[in-house]
Amino acid sequence: MTSRHRGFVHLLPLAVVIILLAGVCEAKTAKGRPPAKPAHKGIAVRPDAFTERDFQQVRLKYYRKLMGDAYRKFGIRNPAWDEAALGLLEGCEHCIAVPHDWQAYHRLLAAVEPLMTSGCEDPLVCCCVAMALIENGRMPDGEPYLRRAIEGYQNVPYSRAIAWSGPLRLAGLCRSLGGEKLAEVAKWEALSIKWLGQATGEKIFADREQRVLWGELSRALDGQLDPRITQVHEAIQHQPGADPWLANMMAGVFYIDEAWKARGTGFAAWERNISWVVDADGSLAPWLRRAAPAVPLPRTASYGSPAVEGPQRPQTFSLREILVPMSRIELPRGETLDSRQHRCR
Repeated sequence: MTSRHRGFVHLLPLAVVIILLAGVCEAKTAKGRPPAKPAHKGIAVRPDAFTERDFQQVRLKYYRKLMGDAYRKFGIRNPAWDEAALGLLEGCEHCIAVPHDWQAYHRLLAAVEPLMTSGCEDPLVCCCVAMALIENGRMPDGEPYLRRAIEGYQNVPYSRAIAWSGPLRLAGLCRSLGGEKLAEVAKWEALSIKWLGQATGEKIFADREQRVLWGELSRALDGQLDPRITQVHEAIQHQPGADPWLANMMAGVFYIDEAWKARGTGFAAWERNISWVVDADGSLAPWLRRAAPAVPLPRTASYGSPAVEGPQRPQTFSLREILVPMSRIELPRGETLDSRQHRCR
């Protein structure tokens, strides 16, 4: 062993002692140190809070009541298609109640194939067959089933809350297929709106289930039914016994939409001068005074989305409270946008 190696060996005990002393000092320091704070605080949740998972169960129960249970109660049943029909309805309940599970739509095809050769005549089952085919890109195959479903809904007492989507889907399909079928779009959208209005008058809604129907409707209002907000509002307002929560929510969307129309488009939509909304003395402009001075609606209606949590008691908001904040929207110099693309929904 060289002298260099012997010197290294003599240093080993000293190194061990230093390491042990460092460990003891660290342990004492840690003992007196306050516990480390978590990186962030969790959101406090009440034990009885109504969560999105709870609402998903409400949706599932709602669609089960209107689909599988309704088919068992008064659907057109036949041993030739009964088992396959119930399997398809159960799959569709899940697809509609649990959003964004796109693989579930693909799995529906296995239940659809036997029904396509069974001669099934039940309108709800036919509508579900059409939905499965259309969602999987087979639009021409789904069209005849949709037409059969809409015709059948006239004779079988399924709730309009589930039937109204049939003509709406057919209207969208006709628009996609184009050609001569475009002439049918208005007819099917009008029928869908009529059935939707009737749905709001049915005494079928358990706790929070109105919000499930509103979820469907608000998506349609943001898309296919955007040009028909007035017709939807009138159908619900004129429906005897319409659910007041749904009626108030739709009223909120309607009046906000009317406010945007009144502001105009292009430059007028974003002009900072709001003299046509509020007079110089701060009072409402004459055209607003001629309109309803106050609209009863839930607070969230001004944003166009249903409140899963929060107060359910309708509150009163004047049109000025809705319109004046809109007048403060500004755009960078030189930009122009259509105000209808920026409704508060």
